[in-house]
Amino acid sequence: MKSRGLGALIIAGLVLVGSVVAPSSAGASPTSVTKVGAWSKDWKWFDAAVGAVDVYRGYDSGFNYPTWQDVPPSLSHKGGINDYSFQLPPAEVAAGVHDTKLQTFIASTPMNIVLTNHHEPEQEIQAGQFTFTDFRKANAHLNQLVDAQNVIDGGTRKVSVILMVSTFTGFQGRSPENYWPMTTKGDGGTVDLISADVYAAPHATGTAGIPIGYTDGINWKAPGILMKPVILFAKTKKTDWAVSELGYLEDVNDPARKADALRAAVAYAKAGRPTATGPVYRPALWISVWDSKGGRADWQLRYSNPPVPSTSTTSNAALAWRDLVSQP
Repeated sequence: MKSRGLGALIIAGLVLVGSVVAPSSAGASPTSVTKVGAWSKDWKWFDAAVGAVDVYRGYDSGFNYPTWQDVPPSLSHKGGINDYSFQLPPAEVAAGVHDTKLQTFIASTPMNIVLTNHHEPEQEIQAGQFTFTDFRKANAHLNQLVDAQNVIDGGTRKVSVILMVSTFTGFQGRSPENYWPMTTKGDGGTVDLISADVYAAPHATGTAGIPIGYTDGINWKAPGILMKPVILFAKTKKTDWAVSELGYLEDVNDPARKADALRAAVAYAKAGRPTATGPVYRPALWISVWDSKGGRADWQLRYSNPPVPSTSTTSNAALAWRDLVSQP
C-alpha cells in the first residue's frame, strides 16, 4: 500500500528496534495449498493474538543487509515462507551493477523465500524515478540470479512483481501489463508470480463517530470484487498469483463484517477461480493480512466492536485470522 509513504517507513524503522517473541502454539497449516500469512507492526501482539503463520511479509526501504542473517528478526522469520522486498535502483540492477552483493544475499536466504525489487513501483515510476522498462528488466534479472542460486543449492526461491490492486482496474490509467516483464518486450525474461496489495478503500475513517481503524461501511467492496482482476491478469500470463497485503477496516455498523471479509478473501484465494461458477485457474500461493497502519487508515486486527472504539487480542478479526491460518 504505497500511500502509507513515509509513515510506514518510520513504523518499519521503529519495529526494527522492537523485540519479537516466539509464536504461540497455534501453528500454521502444513497442508494448505494457499498459505496464510501476515505483516505486523507489532509482532509481539500479533504472535500472542494469532500465533505462527505460513508466510511472513517483510520489506527493506533500501538494501541495508548484506546477508539474510543480518536482516532484523522483525523483518525475517524462521519457519514458513518470507515474502521479502528491497529497493535497489532498477536500471543498475538490470545492468548487473549489483550482481555480486545480490548473489551473496540470495545465497544466504532461506531456500523458499520470495523476493522482489521495489514492491508497488507505481508512484516512483509516475514521479520519474525510473521507467517501466527499468523496473521490468530489474526483476527479470533478479529472477535470473535467483534461478542460478536454485540450481546450485536445490532451492525453490521465487521472484514476484507486487502491484497495488487499483492498478489492475486502471486507476490513473495504469495497467499491470506495463510492469510485467516478458522476453517478448525485450526484458530478458520474466518472473515467477504476480502479487497484489489488496485494500478495501476507507470511507469516513477518522470523522465524527468513525474512529481510526473503523469505517461506516459505505462503498464496501467484497474480496472477490477486489481480487478478481488480479487472478484474471495472472491467467492471461499463465503465471502464479498471490496477495502480499490484505486490508479491511472494522465496520462500526456491523461487528462481524471485517472478520467475514477476511474469511471470504482467504476462501476466494483458495478457490482459485475468477467467478464462483467459472472454471478453476489456480489457487493463490498465499494471502497475507496487513496488520499495520498505512497512509490512509489503520488496518490492524486488534480493533474490536463493540464498543467502538476498542482493541482486544480476541477481536473478531484476530480470531478469524488465527482460525484461517490453521485450516487445511
